[in-house]
Formats: sequence, structure tokens, C-alpha cells
Amino acid sequence: MASPLYFTTLVLSYVLIAVVVAIVPALGTGSTRLTTTSSLEMEAEALLHTGWWRWDANHSLKHCEWQGISCNEAGRVTRIDRTWFTLNGSIPPQIGAFSSLKYLILSLNSLTGSIPLGWGNLNSLKLLDLSHNQLTGPIPSTLGNLTNLKLLDLSGNQITGPIPSTLGNLTNLKLLDLSGNQITSPIPSTLGSLTNLNLLDLSDNQITGHVPSTLGNLTNLNLLNLSRNQITGPTPSTLGKLTNLKDLDLSFNQITRAIPREIGNLKNLSDLNLSKNKLNGLVPSSLANLSRLSYLFLDSNHLEGPLPSQIGNCSVLEGLYLSNNHIHGSIPFEVLTCPYILDISHNFIEGEIPQQLITIFTSTFWILATTI
Repeated sequence: MASPLYFTTLVLSYVLIAVVVAIVPALGTGSTRLTTTSSLEMEAEALLHTGWWRWDANHSLKHCEWQGISCNEAGRVTRIDRTWFTLNGSIPPQIGAFSSLKYLILSLNSLTGSIPLGWGNLNSLKLLDLSHNQLTGPIPSTLGNLTNLKLLDLSGNQITGPIPSTLGNLTNLKLLDLSGNQITSPIPSTLGSLTNLNLLDLSDNQITGHVPSTLGNLTNLNLLNLSRNQITGPTPSTLGKLTNLKDLDLSFNQITRAIPREIGNLKNLSDLNLSKNKLNGLVPSSLANLSRLSYLFLDSNHLEGPLPSQIGNCSVLEGLYLSNNHIHGSIPFEVLTCPYILDISHNFIEGEIPQQLITIFTSTFWILATTI
């Protein structure tokens, strides 16, 4: 038979275990609370260190109540919006400390310096808008880590260097705008992986090389603007697969060869601008398939031959610009009856405007037909 001391020891052991079991979760919760509180304090401190919220800090101790700041239920910063706040100087590195940040908008300021490399750790980011500042330096390749991004707008800065191929990792992107910078080198073919893109604007840069054929994979595109660069080579026929495209602008480049007939597949196109290039060959009759086209700019190229009468099949065309080419022959009657603005000046056009159209031109249309 066990002694009373044994039973006493056994009871005390169970009591001790029960106490430990009760205390450990409480200690864990306290540790979690301490960690969470510490993290929130660090986020508030990081915001203060930027110097952008001094006024707010003097009027509220809760950083989630400061102007341009949004937080989740746990109190973590999810949105920073300092649009048009006359911010200047370089971007504070503290901005990279917000692990729950989803929206970062610093557009329309006077920020200088480069985009911090550490921003590649902002894995929750869905929107990054740094447009219309004075940022310099290259686009960090680490931005390719932000695979939740849906909008990336770096337009209107002074960014240099190439487009990182790692941006092809951002497969959730719907908008990519790098226009109005000083970006050089060819367009990386990896951008063809961004199949959710609705808008791709790389205009007003110093981009060289050919248009990659992989851009034909971007079948959700509504707008493709590569204008005002130094792009050479032919227009890839794969662009004819972009059947959701409404605006295609390749103007002010050095693009050569003929206009691909596949462009006629873009039946949702409302604006097509291929002007100020080195295109040659005939104007393809397949352009007559663009039944929703409002404006067609083919001026200042080396296009030749007679105009196809099929272009006159258009129903909503408001402007047809063909000046400064090598087009010859007479103007098809169907073409004359189609656009509201027809510019065929500085070509080798022959013949006369049909008499029955004179009244229409004087009352409804503008026509420029200088032949040189």
C-alpha cells in the first residue's frame, strides 16, 4: 500500500502540471501581443521618421488616423497615399518596413533619387504609383519580386537604364506605365508573360531594338503605346492577335518594312497610329476590316502604290492621314466618301475630285490634297 507521502507528491505533481498548462498559453499570448504591439510601434515610428506626418502626429497619437494612411483590423499599415503633397528629397528607406502594405501612392511630387532596392520585400503590394516625380537611376530588378502587383506606374520621371527582365514575373499586372522617362535598351521579351495586362505604355523613352513578337501574347491589352522611341525593325505580325486592342500607337520610331496585313484582325481598334516611321510597301486592304476605327495615322512614311478602295468601307472613320508618303494614282471614290478629315498632301496623287463630291467637301469635310 502506497504511503500518504506518495499520494501527496502525486497530487502536487498534477497541480503543478495544471498550473504550467494554464500559464504557457497565457505567456504565449502575452508574447504575441508584445510582438504585435512592438511591430505597430515600429510602423508608427517609421512613419514619423519620414517627416511627412509631423502635423498629424501632433494632433493624433494613432498613426492609422493620419492623413493618407489606412490600416487593417490589426492596426498594420496597408495604404500610404501622399499624392500631390509637395514632397521633395529622396524616398525615405522606412517606407520599405511595412510588410502589410498593399497600396503605395506617391505621385505628383518632387521626389528625387532612386527607387529603393529594399522595396522588393513589399510582397503584399498591389499598387505602386510613383508617377510624375523627379526620380533617377534604374528600375530595381527586385521589383520583379512583387508578384501581387496589379498596377505599376513609374511614368513622368527621369529613370534610366533598361527595363528589367524580372518585370515579366509580375503576371498579375493589369497596368504597366513607364512612359516619359529615359529608359534605354530593347523591350525585354519577358513582358510577353504579362497576359493580364490591359495597358502597356512605354512611350517617350529611348528604347531601341525591335518590338518583341511575344507582345502578341498580351491578348487582354486595350492600349499599347510604344511611340516616341528609337525602335527599329518590322512590326511583328503577332500583334494581330491583340483583338481586344482599342489603341495602338507605334508612331515616331524607325520601324521599317510593310504594315502586316494581320493588323486588320484588330476589329476593336479605334485609333491606329503608325506615323513618322520608315514603313514601306502598300497600304494593306485588310485595314478595311477595322470597322470601329475612328482615326488612322499613316503619314510621314515611305508607303507607295495606289490606295486600296476597300479602305472606303469604314463606317465611323473621322480622320485618315496619309500625307508625306509615295502614294500615287487617283483617289478611290470610296475613300473620298468616308472620312471627315482626309489628308493626302505631299504624295503623287493624280486626277480630280469628282464633281458630285464638291458640295460635300465644302460643307462636311476637310481635304488636303497637295501633290508634289
